[in-house]
Amino acid sequence: MTAYPRDLADFSRKTTSTYCSATVVTMLSEYAQVYRGLLREVRKAAPAKPNQTIVTNFRSLLEQSRKTKNDVALQDTRNALLFLKSQREHQILVERYNPITSLTEQERIRKTANRVGLDVPKEATNLE
Repeated sequence: MTAYPRDLADFSRKTTSTYCSATVVTMLSEYAQVYRGLLREVRKAAPAKPNQTIVTNFRSLLEQSRKTKNDVALQDTRNALLFLKSQREHQILVERYNPITSLTEQERIRKTANRVGLDVPKEATNLE
C-alpha cells in the first residue's frame, strides 16, 4: 500500500519514488506548488508576521480540493495566487514610476505644478 501525505506540509518532503504513479505525483506537486506560492506571497505582503488566518484558510481550501479532487477549487486557488503576485508587482511599479505617492502634500503640489510648467508662489513669511 502506498503512503500518501497527511497534509500539505508533507508534499515537499515526499519523493517521487514514494508514489505509485506519475499522475499522483504531479497532482500532489501541483497542490504543494500552489500552497508554497501562497505562503511566499503572504510572507512578502507582510514580512513582519504573516496573517495566520489567511494561511489557515488557504490551507483548508487546498486540503478540501485535494481530498475531493476538485479542479475548480485548485484553479481558484491558482487565481488567488496570481492575484497576490500581481498586486505586489503593481505596488512595486507604482512606487518606482510614480514617486509622488510618498511625498508630502506641499511637495506633491509643487511637483504637479512643475509638471505643467508652473511655479508655486512662495509664501510671504515676514509681512512687517
